[in-house]
Amino acid sequence: MGGVSTPPSFNNCERVIKMKIGIAITSSGSLEPEIYRNHLSVLSRWSKEYDLQIYHIYDTPQVEALNMIVDSAIADECSHVFFMEHDNIYGFNTLHDLLAHDVDFVSGYYTFRNWPYEPIPLVEDGDGNMWRFEFIPGGEGSSLIEAKVACLGCSLIKIDAFKNVEEPYFDLKKNESSGKWCTVDIVLFEKLRAAGVKLFVDGNVRVGHLSNRFIVTPDNYMCIKKMVQVGFPECVTELDSILKNEDRITEFNRIMKG
Repeated sequence: MGGVSTPPSFNNCERVIKMKIGIAITSSGSLEPEIYRNHLSVLSRWSKEYDLQIYHIYDTPQVEALNMIVDSAIADECSHVFFMEHDNIYGFNTLHDLLAHDVDFVSGYYTFRNWPYEPIPLVEDGDGNMWRFEFIPGGEGSSLIEAKVACLGCSLIKIDAFKNVEEPYFDLKKNESSGKWCTVDIVLFEKLRAAGVKLFVDGNVRVGHLSNRFIVTPDNYMCIKKMVQVGFPECVTELDSILKNEDRITEFNRIMKG
């Protein structure tokens, strides 16, 4: 008679170690249903491939919360931190595609959520001035470009990149010449570059940005802009007048050179 077989011991099974990635989710209120469903869907999908550490600090000033999240990710020995925001919509391949670049910093590509819905990334020309960079689908060359300003709400940063960054990593900074406050993303980008970290943007990783009326993407923002121009001409005139005096690029050039 044959012997009785025994099941294999789980102790002999090879343990699969997943990459540990911190997920920083920033919000100051409730999420819209579209965002809530999207975040749940992508996080569920990503958790099958990666060991996700979810960080969300509620009812705390943004700067303080972001610094606490980075400190927690460092203490938990995460390899990266991926920053998500309460008004962005992500694709299932977003995290995988950004990780594939294996750089210290890389972000996806999205536009401002409000008028005039321009692409966020800024690149530097030969004279040191900043310009909006627009990716053309199907264009020649790599989709990865180096930028001065990237998209924090879809950015993947290696933990090691923070080691040489002056603390606090996130901060508010007032420009002495204009008297205006820089946003936390601009200050972080400035500190990362000062530490020798290059900022990259992947134009193929496209992200939706929830506006008051639309989900704006790099693929539809020109159509939305035209629709708003036709449907709300008086509002557009007023907004253009405001932006003429509050131009973001001019202000950024002043900050960088001041």
